[in-house]
Amino acid sequence: MANKKFSEFTSQTDSANVQFVVGYNGSDNVRISPSNLLGAYLPLAGGTMTGNTIHGDNVKSIYGSPGNDLQIYHDASNSYINDAGTGLLKLLTNGLEIKNAADDSYMAFFGSTGASELYHNGSKKFETTSTGVSVTGDATFPDDGKALFGASYDLQVYHDGSNSYVRDTGTGILYIDSNGTGVNIISDGSSATPMANFVKDGAVELYHNNLKKIETTATGVSVTGNANFADDGKAIFGAGGDLEIYHSGSASYIKDVGTGHLVVNATDFVVNNSADTKNMIIATDGGGVDLYHNASKKLETTASGVEVSGTVDITQSSASDPVLRLTDDGVANYDFIFPDSSTIKLETSTASDKTFKLINAGAGVMNLELADNGKAIFGAGGDFEIYHDGSNSYIDSIGTGDLYIRCGTDNESIIFQNDDGAGGLETYFELQGVAGGASPFTVFPDSSNLVFGAGHDLRVYHNGSGSYADNYTGVLQFTNYADDSDIIFRSDDSTGGVTEYFKVDGTNHRVKFSKDSTYSDNVKALFGDSLDLEIYHTGSHSFISEQGTGSLITLATDYQLNNSANSQNMITASDGGAVTLFTAGVAKLATTSTGVSVTGQVNISALNTAVTNASDTGTLGEIRFTADYIFVCVATDTWKRVAIATW
Repeated sequence: MANKKFSEFTSQTDSANVQFVVGYNGSDNVRISPSNLLGAYLPLAGGTMTGNTIHGDNVKSIYGSPGNDLQIYHDASNSYINDAGTGLLKLLTNGLEIKNAADDSYMAFFGSTGASELYHNGSKKFETTSTGVSVTGDATFPDDGKALFGASYDLQVYHDGSNSYVRDTGTGILYIDSNGTGVNIISDGSSATPMANFVKDGAVELYHNNLKKIETTATGVSVTGNANFADDGKAIFGAGGDLEIYHSGSASYIKDVGTGHLVVNATDFVVNNSADTKNMIIATDGGGVDLYHNASKKLETTASGVEVSGTVDITQSSASDPVLRLTDDGVANYDFIFPDSSTIKLETSTASDKTFKLINAGAGVMNLELADNGKAIFGAGGDFEIYHDGSNSYIDSIGTGDLYIRCGTDNESIIFQNDDGAGGLETYFELQGVAGGASPFTVFPDSSNLVFGAGHDLRVYHNGSGSYADNYTGVLQFTNYADDSDIIFRSDDSTGGVTEYFKVDGTNHRVKFSKDSTYSDNVKALFGDSLDLEIYHTGSHSFISEQGTGSLITLATDYQLNNSANSQNMITASDGGAVTLFTAGVAKLATTSTGVSVTGQVNISALNTAVTNASDTGTLGEIRFTADYIFVCVATDTWKRVAIATW
């Protein structure tokens, strides 16, 4: 072929019309027959590659028109599959595995019809299921990162760096619903440090420092220890707050602020000083009422009237008005008039007993009336006062000793009534003298509330069908402070009696169950500070799930895993002996002192990866099966093989 310029060559599409392909090899012109090129290079129309295609750093394999839609390349630091064009990047597969470069550890797996799985360091951590997702280990949220529930994120669970929150921010009510035996609120992740227990169909218990303090019962509420109210904090009774008991910081009050009477019923009634060393008032059922001054009795009622020890001082209202009028039976009236400066005394110098009576000789009754803010004052120091200030009525114990309200009538009660909000009276509670005996009863009618807190925060009541203790603010605690004592939970035994279901054992520091403990489907028994161990039933299967740190360890002298009928062994293990695996109750594999013993046939469900050479990586005793060979590792990284043939 004569020498020609490249510009003189014509373009050909049929290799039959081409004698040579010319080019330049860096130092000289060369020519190659087209037949030599056709076998070594992939035609533009496509074909089958029989070798590798090697792309240098930043050399891209580009797909799509105009040529930038999909790019595959390596930039000397990282590898890229770059969807740079229009449309989606679709991976169509019957199953997708993402593994490490050594092909021995999963990173992700995506099944075509089953689960999608995500791994950490070869350990599966996240898996989709037919009902949702399954997480192995913790689902960790940063501070202020929230677990959100509901279409409008109505329920939020999070930690803000300082505190933890379960917040109902949407519509409706936040329910804590238990179909089991109840709900326990504990501290430090231990049932030995309870804060509150809510027993289904039973008591609500509130604790302080692990000791039960308040417990609801079938008849009301039981308090262990004191019920302390701050100054001006009131125990309020009645639907209209008609009766108040409180201390103002300077005085103590039993305050009737509603309609009706303040009724105090007692068998015997005693008012003593605060040190309980001096009597102030003593009222005896069927007997007298004694009034004292500095522990010295000054007035005593008798069957015929009263007896006064000492002087009766009466203040005169005016010089012209009688201070005291006494009427003897069948005798004319006697008026006693005292001047302003006089000391008013009612005295007798006779040796015989005298009776002081306030009697209307006519058909009506006689009232003892004191004006507003006029007080009936008792005690040398004005310790006890009864008065009305124009707006409210008061019984004030402002001196020493206690205030006793007593009813001494046999089989009678002290009944506390107040306005019912409708112009009538309602019994708010009563001290029953007929029912209690040595174990007295304080009775609150159905639907009456024993209320604590300025905002009526704790309410204890019985509505005629059930008993309730409702807490609206703060923590509800039940605590037993008695040393080595228990908190015992009892209920009906279905035979007309009661029996113990479980107790908080204060002696042995544990909770002892005397009856079965039942958990509903998908309700878990959780153990460990981080809820590391779970035991539950989903409705289809039962699980013992180790979710946290450490291993799941079963300790036993001898161990058996049997069928649900307990009629066949599935696994047995003996301390110092064999571990045996069974099929249908028949032992199939057992460990021995030298290895294992198999009863029956050993089936290999899949072939292994072939050993590439006699020094391939392996451990002593490892055996691999392929379609052509059986490989045995006779020493570390040392293999022997035997061929397998058909016949």
